[in-house]
Amino acid sequence: MKYVALLIAFTGMAVAQVKLVDNSPAGSPLQFTFKGQDASMCKVRMHNDDTRPFVAVVVYFDPADPDVAPERMTVDYFLKSDELIAMYGKDIDMSFLCTGSPKTITVTTKLVQFSDGQVWEGSDTKDIAQLAADRRESIDYLNEFLTVTDIKAALATMPKDANGHLLQRRYGEQLVLKDSPDPIATAKDRLANTTAHASWLLNLN
Repeated sequence: MKYVALLIAFTGMAVAQVKLVDNSPAGSPLQFTFKGQDASMCKVRMHNDDTRPFVAVVVYFDPADPDVAPERMTVDYFLKSDELIAMYGKDIDMSFLCTGSPKTITVTTKLVQFSDGQVWEGSDTKDIAQLAADRRESIDYLNEFLTVTDIKAALATMPKDANGHLLQRRYGEQLVLKDSPDPIATAKDRLANTTAHASWLLNLN
C-alpha cells in the first residue's frame, strides 16, 4: 500500500492536506497523483510506468465520504484508433465525485491491459469478465445500429433492458454516434477498430 501526502490550495480556504492512498495489489504499473478539486469533482492523474501503452484500465476511487459511494471507472480504447492510444496510453486525468474537502482518497487498480493484449497479472477476474462483456455489448450495439432504417429514431431511443434499466455500455456508444456528423461512418470505424484489436478481447477469456 502506497501513501502520498499532498498539499492542495483551495481558493479562499486554508491549505488542506489530502492523503492519497494507493491500495492496488503489489506490482501495479499505475501511479496516481492528486491534481485538485473543482466543485464536487476530484481529479487524479494516472501514469503508466510500463513501456507498453495501456488500452484498458479499471480503477476504484473512494473519497472516504459518507455521502459518496466508491466509484468504479473504466477507460477502454478497444474501439479507438491506434493513433489515439499512442497519445493517451501513458498519462490521463480521471475525475470522480467527491463532495466537501476529502482528507483521504483511496485508489485501487483493478485491471490493466496493454497494447500487446496482455493483462497485468494483478487484475481482478470479475473486472476482466465485465470488460469482456462490455466490449461484446458495444460490438452488438454497433452491428444492430447498422441495420436500422430510421437512424434518427434509433439515436433518440435510449437503450434499456426488459426491466427499463439503462444499458450503460450501449448508451455510451449511442452518445458517441449522436455527437458524430456521420453516425454510420463512425459506427463502421469503431467496428473496424474492434476487428483490428480482436486479440485484446480474446485475451480476456
